[in-house]
Amino acid sequence: MLGICLVMFVLLLPAACGKSSAADRDPVVINGKRIDDGGVEEWDLPAAGEAAPDPVAAPAGGPLRPDKRSSSGPPKVLVAGDSVAFYLSVPIVNGAKDLGITARSQANQVCGVIKVGRIRNADGSVSDSEAGCRWPDEWAATELDTFDPDIVLIALGAPPLVDLEIDGEFAAPCSNRFDAWYTSRFRALIDQLSAEGAFVAIANTAYPITFPEIPDGKRRTDCLNTDIAAAAVGRHAAVIDLLNFTCPNRVCSNERNGVVMRPDGIHYGPEGSNIVAAWLVPEALRAAGY
Repeated sequence: MLGICLVMFVLLLPAACGKSSAADRDPVVINGKRIDDGGVEEWDLPAAGEAAPDPVAAPAGGPLRPDKRSSSGPPKVLVAGDSVAFYLSVPIVNGAKDLGITARSQANQVCGVIKVGRIRNADGSVSDSEAGCRWPDEWAATELDTFDPDIVLIALGAPPLVDLEIDGEFAAPCSNRFDAWYTSRFRALIDQLSAEGAFVAIANTAYPITFPEIPDGKRRTDCLNTDIAAAAVGRHAAVIDLLNFTCPNRVCSNERNGVVMRPDGIHYGPEGSNIVAAWLVPEALRAAGY
């Protein structure tokens, strides 16, 4: 029976196994619209900088973990990242009970988790980074204190299309300057998010497919994934191979069980997000020792 339930969950039918449906759970809302299990038409892109939905309220008590052995309850998972994490946060937060966790999100459209300054666009023009972003420096301390997550789950989208200003010079992924800077910044981020004992699980990035057309996108993705993996070495963190889940053997078909996983080639759609969440959360829990 357990095997049948797991299969049905992956096929987006959790209610068939005696689980609560979306109608039984607290709603997740984006742009004033409820996101239900099948609400493809409601999957509106939020405005840049908009925060992910508010979470279902956490139950009293904390989860069982090495530094809190007197506590009990489901593991608490905080989702962070850019627009890819934003969309993945919907089934994670909305389906937290089915996933055996308590969840909330600090994922933000566009912004990511590494603060950047000026950028140089493809046409050579220079501009400031995206306005309205809420970087981890603005929310990490509060989340670690009030929500006190056991796991911080990070997911990121496509690699930068632009050059970033690093110590007064512009650089792109796969250059020595960029990769050293990004690895260092990500290492500091892991230390920041794990400072109160949380385990940091980082979903690496799948290759972009169709939108937008990213010059050298596969190579840039490989470089960023390598930088992230290097940052996690020796820290309270692990990399979850979302790239291989989405693109088995590094080949992206963009379809799984008849579902188009990423309708625009980068962001997981409603059904794709459900499939990824059903795989990603257990992987993160396993990496953290649950």
